Amino acid sequence: MKKLKFTTSFLAVAMLMIALDLKEQFFIIFLIVTLHEFTHVFFAKLFGLKIKKITFLPMGEVAEFENIEVASPFKRFIIFVSGPLMNLIIGMSTLFFVRNKEGLLYFFAMGNMMIGTFNLIPAFPFDGGRILQMVLGNLNGILNANKIIVKISSVVSWILVLVGILQVVLFPFNISIFCCGIYLRKIIQTEKLKMTFEFYKNMVAKSTKIKNGNIVKVKTLVVAENISEREIVQHFSFDYYHMVYMWNQGEIKKVVTEEEIVKKCFEG
Repeated sequence: MKKLKFTTSFLAVAMLMIALDLKEQFFIIFLIVTLHEFTHVFFAKLFGLKIKKITFLPMGEVAEFENIEVASPFKRFIIFVSGPLMNLIIGMSTLFFVRNKEGLLYFFAMGNMMIGTFNLIPAFPFDGGRILQMVLGNLNGILNANKIIVKISSVVSWILVLVGILQVVLFPFNISIFCCGIYLRKIIQTEKLKMTFEFYKNMVAKSTKIKNGNIVKVKTLVVAENISEREIVQHFSFDYYHMVYMWNQGEIKKVVTEEEIVKKCFEG
């Protein structure tokens, strides 16, 4: 139970849905997001990762894993994509048994389809945002990727707010999409800070892996000597150890390690 955290907003939404006599729909949604999140947990445990905690939010559940940032790209991809794929598989399979589109079985099937699709949106805090961060991060640096995804997340949140307003007009008292958009706008910067912290934690973890005799792939960067350390670190990714070649007037003046760059960032 220590690893389970129920937020006040989650409890408020639960009590509201029960008060509106939507308890069956609430428990179905709760079951769907639990299946989604525990699929993430299953594959994380399969790959040897430990669970830090599972937080229950108004938009679902979020599992946090220890040192997921140092897992291989393949393992991270499987962990991130497994939840949405499980929902889509369950949703499509259940539709074969639906006979009444007004029944709870149809609600369960469509709920899985919607949550699976929703989580593939390439924005924080959805699984699609994690996958996009991993891809862009290895191409152009994690911190640069975070900036791009924050912008995408902001656009997505405003789209959800506008669609939510339309939903309220067409379907009075249904404010689910509108609430999702508002909630997403609220947590964008928090998600960015959390991922930035995990990035710097990953820098330390890579050094520890090397000291323990593990092999880490190397990526080299060539930069002008007048480029600041803060600008250089923007191009660091999770999956490589970086060696930085300082260039001046056609010559490599010195080679700086990843640790030295990060240390100077903190000193500055």
